[in-house]
Amino acid sequence: MGFSRGLLARHPWTARSLVEDQEHHLELVAAGERVTFAPEAWVRSPMPTTLRRARSQQLRWDAGRTALIRRYTPRLLRLGVRRRDPACLHAALEPLVPPQSLLLAANAAGLLLALRARSGRRRLAVANAAAQVGFVVGGLSLAGAPAAVWRALALAPALAVWKLTLMARLWGRRAPTDWVRTEREPSR
Repeated sequence: MGFSRGLLARHPWTARSLVEDQEHHLELVAAGERVTFAPEAWVRSPMPTTLRRARSQQLRWDAGRTALIRRYTPRLLRLGVRRRDPACLHAALEPLVPPQSLLLAANAAGLLLALRARSGRRRLAVANAAAQVGFVVGGLSLAGAPAAVWRALALAPALAVWKLTLMARLWGRRAPTDWVRTEREPSR
């Protein structure tokens, strides 16, 4: 995220949640600020390279997203309707979109259930799965993803199972409450 000095003077950083960057974004939208994508900007940061290291970060992100939904979605929906502001409505609904790994699990379950269903339901299950494949493949193609990323797609089913186990932990009310930095490899 990048901010002008004037914006931070009008809206100082007060976010303290598990997902403080998303929280600040929602505060800015609620205040009527327009947040835009800057394609010329980029950030380089080391990321966790193992599932063990990524676990705490994913738990924090998912728990934080759930808290933001409770706190901001109703407020932003009201503001968006009152102001007739599509950006506010989008910000309210965006956290409700599930991660691709959960969509993959849902589509796989839908395909399995559809095997015993009528043809109309089978077509719907196949269409859902095909739409997700098209979304992922189209996005990676447009981004010019390297070969290693395409090869990593073979691990998507295992990642979906891993993500479901993390979500089960959150649904079981064992969500993190403190922001803890994720262990990372040193930058090269």
